[in-house]
Amino acid sequence: MSSYGNNINSFVYKLIDYPTFLENYYNDNKKAVNNLTDSLLYIFEEDLNSEELVELITSEYYSSYEKVAFIEAIENKITDDSAKKLANHFQNKHNIEPELLLPICKLLSKYQIQEVYDLFLRYISDDTINDDSSQNIIVEYFNKYN
Repeated sequence: MSSYGNNINSFVYKLIDYPTFLENYYNDNKKAVNNLTDSLLYIFEEDLNSEELVELITSEYYSSYEKVAFIEAIENKITDDSAKKLANHFQNKHNIEPELLLPICKLLSKYQIQEVYDLFLRYISDDTINDDSSQNIIVEYFNKYN
């Protein structure tokens, strides 16, 4: 709770706990937008475990934008089991949103497990990747795979 401020019977994350936040946010003030994004990331990192984050990433109820935040939040919490679940999920998914491709590739490229290998092989062979950054990550992954 140290990351939150008490604001008239509610708790507000400290980064966005200032009087002009909403006005700044709706006027597309870059600092306010970044503070909201950072707040979401910190909340997910602090309050959710790896299994919960995997569940959110694989859910159909969240936008690509939200899923990218979940992917960033899981980076320091991901386990081999979580990596397997994510790789299997994206292996079975026929269309991956372009916004998710690079974050997923960055996250999973750290794991030399069969499920990630199979996913990346599918991406390369199906011509799923139109992004040079994602393609470079996958090529580097195969170069380092033992």
